[in-house]
Amino acid sequence: MLTPEVIYLLQRAVREGSYDTFKRYSAALHRPGRSIVLSDLLSLVPLPTGPVPLDEVESVDSIVKRFEAAATSFGAISEEAHETIAIAMNRLGSRSNTGEAARTPSARRRFQRRLWNSAIKQVASARLA
Repeated sequence: MLTPEVIYLLQRAVREGSYDTFKRYSAALHRPGRSIVLSDLLSLVPLPTGPVPLDEVESVDSIVKRFEAAATSFGAISEEAHETIAIAMNRLGSRSNTGEAARTPSARRRFQRRLWNSAIKQVASARLA
């Protein structure tokens, strides 16, 4: 999937800001009939009885409570990004994960009972102790 040509076209499109080169990149990457992600291999089959009535479908408020934001290394995204994810998940009634950042002094405030608190606390490995 990530051939030298595909990488070259992507880098060129970004460096030059060229939409035409980006279209060439996209065409090289997304060839017809080639699966990119697992969902490309799935086919949706409609129910013979038709769509499920809306009154039988779980509400959005109920579904989002089961969402989780995966742990992301504190070095991979900024402190502001970590806190923004935690705030968003808390507002949804969902859970975020501190990642291994929970042991750093700047991230310890994530344990406080505030809007940016993460419900899931990840314990860092011994290499960070």
